[in-house]
Amino acid sequence: SGFMELEKYPNKLTLFSILKNNGYLTAFYQGTNSSFDNVDSYLISENVDQIIDKSSFGEEYEMQEENKGFSWGYPDKELFKKSMRMNREEEQPRLEVYMTISNHEPFIPPRQDYYEKRVAQLLEKAQLEGAVKRVIKKNDNVFATLLYTDDALKYFFEEYKKQPGYENTIFIVTGDHRLIPIPQRNNLSRFHVPLMIYSPMLKNPKKISAISSHFDVPPTLMAL
Repeated sequence: SGFMELEKYPNKLTLFSILKNNGYLTAFYQGTNSSFDNVDSYLISENVDQIIDKSSFGEEYEMQEENKGFSWGYPDKELFKKSMRMNREEEQPRLEVYMTISNHEPFIPPRQDYYEKRVAQLLEKAQLEGAVKRVIKKNDNVFATLLYTDDALKYFFEEYKKQPGYENTIFIVTGDHRLIPIPQRNNLSRFHVPLMIYSPMLKNPKKISAISSHFDVPPTLMAL
């Protein structure tokens, strides 16, 4: 059983609890239902100050298209649009955690035809051959979703520049697991996810190759 399936959580140190105890406002934003995987119970146990989920959106936001009668909720860009309307105070330190859902099955991004055409154009331009080309063509909806989320993240960063405290903010982009439909290179690749750290305070780009896990992320961020 996973941690989130426990009926009672043990006393724990998390980014939420540590930063909240040091005067941070804490927030969790997602476009799907917060009861999925018992996320709501966890957030309550962490005394998170602000929670946005599927029930928080109004008619001006467009939900993800249904697949066999099911929709996760609101796609990534709609989530970012919603969060950009939250009030933020200049002097209030804050931890905002976003859970995006577009890069998850069934991989049906907004404007799917447009993004699948972009995949085809990029594939032709790259002149790839063999297994790589076959995988991309077979999973063009997955790669179309990646392009959509890339555009959504671009929107997020451009809009966040207008938020108070942007110049003193650290951004982290990571994932909980790999894209499952894409064939694995080996057993280790199942656990291979990106971890990108960006901040206006960074002076130079750097790529660090290391064997790490999510357990390493909070201590690293606390050090920053």
